[in-house]
Amino acid sequence: MGAVTACLIAADLPNVAAAMLVAPASPRVLLTLENVDSAFAHRAQRRADFPCLLVASRNDPYATYEESTERASALGATLVDAGESGHINPESGHGPWPEGLMRFAHFLGQVKAPTA
Repeated sequence: MGAVTACLIAADLPNVAAAMLVAPASPRVLLTLENVDSAFAHRAQRRADFPCLLVASRNDPYATYEESTERASALGATLVDAGESGHINPESGHGPWPEGLMRFAHFLGQVKAPTA
């Protein structure tokens, strides 16, 4: 839920240099999950004022690749195609993720620190 929360509040976050969002669930799926307030799923998303990467799998049960593409566009994020990785989280069996760390390090190398 952290990636979803970051997507929804990105425009309201002060002094953020960048964000890498991994496998955020789609609003369609959020509405089907227990203990998720429907207002959370329906909250409007605005463009982030900082560089973003959104990593999406082509076979994630929590968001279609098309939904992830739309979310990346709405955020102004660069979409990263993770191939057929399922849902990228520890509960789905993903352990260490060297490709993700390398992508993150490269991304951070291109980001300028926010000015106060």
